[in-house]
Amino acid sequence: MQLLDFDNTISKLYNIILLLKEQGIHTKTRIAFIEVFEVNEEQNNSKIEKYYLQLFEMCNDAIRQLDSTTSKNKNFHQDTIYQIIQGLSKINFNGDLTYFIQFFDELKMQNIRNLAYTLNEFVENPKVELEQINILTTQLDSLCKEIMAANINNDLKYTLTCYIESARLSLVNYSIFGAESVRKRTIMTLGEVVIQSNYSENQTTESKSIIIEVLKALTNITVFFNFINTSGPLIGKTIEKVLSLTDKL
Repeated sequence: MQLLDFDNTISKLYNIILLLKEQGIHTKTRIAFIEVFEVNEEQNNSKIEKYYLQLFEMCNDAIRQLDSTTSKNKNFHQDTIYQIIQGLSKINFNGDLTYFIQFFDELKMQNIRNLAYTLNEFVENPKVELEQINILTTQLDSLCKEIMAANINNDLKYTLTCYIESARLSLVNYSIFGAESVRKRTIMTLGEVVIQSNYSENQTTESKSIIIEVLKALTNITVFFNFINTSGPLIGKTIEKVLSLTDKL
């Protein structure tokens, strides 16, 4: 089994399909998902459903990435993505992966692999090293402890720690889902914190300081994943909003 080492949405999907096929030979569908995505047994149902839906999101991301290229085989590659969606939609969580394994035969896997190489030529996703991921997650862990120790409203504590955990989870899953997933989920979390800061009433000096630290931590992640250069005007405007908020809070 040879996994693809570069970072684009299709290469990550290729690796996931390959791993599910390997696990599916020996186990039921849910167990295969638990093994591939390293799901905690206590949360397996909700996590499995979340990761399953994320695979379809990745297909949509791949379509968008392909549309941005000048590949001469764009129509053929689009059909390959639609085949991935078709194969994923046939997964039976009450049984095994027999149909899934048969559907993704050698020819389909080769087409997915070829598309992954095509996207690698057009879509720039600088690979982030594990050491940097560990640094970022450690920073988030420290910030979470700081939030819990702060003298702020308990509801605000809970909300902010949920935001931090969401960002942390996207980093932990970087090797599985890739940079595009981290981009999307971190910018969504950033937007949620911006909204939270706008609607939070009776903020204290300490709560304002904590919100600023959360905004800075999430913005720091965007720097390492090249948000501003690769994700368009929306992210640029959000970053500007974040920077302006840290001055106003």
